[in-house]
This record gives sequence, C-alpha cells and structure tokens, in this order.
Amino acid sequence: MKALIFLFIFTQVISFSQTIEVDDQNFSPVEDFYKLNYLNGKNDGKGNTGIVGDNDISAAYLNPAAIDLKSRFQLNLQYSYKVPLSITIPIFSSGISYDLKHIFPAVYLGFGYRISDKFQTGFIYSNPGSMKRVYTNGFETADGGEIYNDFRIHSFGIPVTYKVNNLRFGLIADIKLRTVEYNGVTTLIDPNGNSTVKTDLWNINAQFGIKYDPVKDLSFGVTFTPGVKREIDYDEEIFVSPRFVNVAKYPMIIAGGFEYRFMKDKLRLSADYNFMQMSKIQGYKDKHDVNLGIEYMANKMTSLRFGFFTFFDNRNFNDPNISFSIAEGEFTQYFITAGFTYKAKNFDLSASVLDSHISPGMIK
Repeated sequence: MKALIFLFIFTQVISFSQTIEVDDQNFSPVEDFYKLNYLNGKNDGKGNTGIVGDNDISAAYLNPAAIDLKSRFQLNLQYSYKVPLSITIPIFSSGISYDLKHIFPAVYLGFGYRISDKFQTGFIYSNPGSMKRVYTNGFETADGGEIYNDFRIHSFGIPVTYKVNNLRFGLIADIKLRTVEYNGVTTLIDPNGNSTVKTDLWNINAQFGIKYDPVKDLSFGVTFTPGVKREIDYDEEIFVSPRFVNVAKYPMIIAGGFEYRFMKDKLRLSADYNFMQMSKIQGYKDKHDVNLGIEYMANKMTSLRFGFFTFFDNRNFNDPNISFSIAEGEFTQYFITAGFTYKAKNFDLSASVLDSHISPGMIK
C-alpha cells in the first residue's frame, strides 16, 4: 500500500520559497489541458473560434458582444464528453501514475432574450471545467480504498449586448463556484491516510467585448477579462507554518479576432488570438494560443465546420524556484476540429469533435 501525502501537491510551489502566499494550482488554469469542457456550441467545430461572428447564446463566453439572436427567445442545451487519459510522473522508484477522467455531467444551459434590435440579454448555467484524478500504480488509502481528487466548476452568467451602428458592445457578469475534494490523503491532522479534504471558492468577475463591422463582409472583435486573486480556506490545515497562505489566481485574459465572409456569406473564415497572463502564477509563462476556423453553408439547412487551434505547454523551466518532473512540451496540444449544424423549423442540432492526436507530447 502506498499513501499519498496531501502536502506533496504543494511541494514544488513552496520548496525554497520565502514568500507567504502559495499559488494553489488546483484553483487556477494550470490543468486546463484536460479540465476544460469546451462548451462553446457550434463554434467548437470551427477551431473554437468565435470572438467575432454571428454567435447565439451558446457561445456567449467567447465574446458577449458577438451575440446576435435570430429570434426573440432562444434556449440552448449542450453536453460534452472527454475521453480518459493516463499520466505517469517519473519520480520515486516506480513513478506516480494517475488517470484523468470525465465527470458527468458537463452541461451548458443558456436562455437568450432579444429585447430589441439593439439590446439582447440572457442567462447561462454551465460546467466550463471539471475532471477527476484517480491515482493508480498501487496508491490506495490505508483501508484499501481509492485515492482521488475531484475538481468542478459551476458558472452562472448574465450576458448583455448593445448595438450602436456598426459597433456592438458586450458584457457578461459571471459568478463561478469552484470545488475541490481530495479523498484518501494524509494530512497534518490525520496521518492515517483516510482523510477527505474539501474546499470551495466563489468568484465574481466580468468579461468585456467589442465587435466592429467596418464593411459588410469583414468583422473584428476583442475581449478583456481582468485578473483576480482570492485566498483559499481548506477544511483542514495543510501547512505546518501559519506563514503560508493559499491563494487562487485567475490571470488577465485578452483576446482578439477577425472573420471574413465570401460567396454571399456561404463561406466564413475566422481567426482568433488568445493571451493569458499566466506569468502571475509561479512557475509559468504567459500563454499565447491561436484558433483558426472555416464554416461552409452547404444549403439552407446544413452548415459544415472545420478548424484548428493550439494549446501550448507554458511551464517556465527557467524559474529557479520550480522543478518539473515531466519534460518540457509534453502538455502541448494541437487540436483539429470538425462539426455540423442541421436546421429545422425553430430547432438547430449541432455536433462537434475536437481531436489532439497530432500533438507532440503525452496529452493526446
């Protein structure tokens, strides 16, 4: 029997560190390589682009300014599924292995309301991120049970879009509840390896967006999400010294994109750039990713989509205070996407597939 010490999770953060604040990576975008559920509606099929374009309520979090409802009311329901992954960290004699698993359900429920041609709003509930990490390779609790970590994000958002001539302004007020549960770990209070440690974190933030149509067939857009930092309280003490304080950091995000339309709007090309100030989290570099997409309207009822986007490994191997066990670049992903929409009267059915098998690292 191997016991998993809860303090291990924080070793790489606090080793040789003299700072009081400790970046808790469980409450951060660090593990988004698997945690994200990609609930962006039909836009997932075209490379997860959508900073510009005529989006519906399903893609409000890509850019609230790009929401353009075609009817007075709209109801959207999404579900996503991720295939499990197995990862081995090459430390100790046999390494530490764990499986990353999908958590059911990963859903998005959106309601859109077109108040007028200029003003639109709605309400959204979603699970934008979730995963379960189950330790294998002989790791178990003192009584032979499963050791796992459970991470979930619940999001509640109210988007607002206002149009002035060829400009659209958007805002989405967002409340997120993040929960973490560790089962079967050794803490300072319970050294027997059967402890369960839980905590949750409420966070309020906002995303701002602009969409600009300089000419009929060309659109530009930009979004801004301010960074936030919160202190975390676990239900058990995890540090020997009271000098250490756990903090959650959600870095600033700036994104921009454009869309060009051909063939009387039957063919659309889109490209987005996403910047996240991950250097605010110890051991990480700023994150830069690109998204490319194409959408073709085959007929009045059917649209086809294809795309590509990156998810680069942004761990900072030059940080002298951090030591990573997994080689640089192993978390880089290159996604190829495809999707379609079939339109019927007052009803649209969309499906998308996102695949990263062409990625150079272990996450495929």
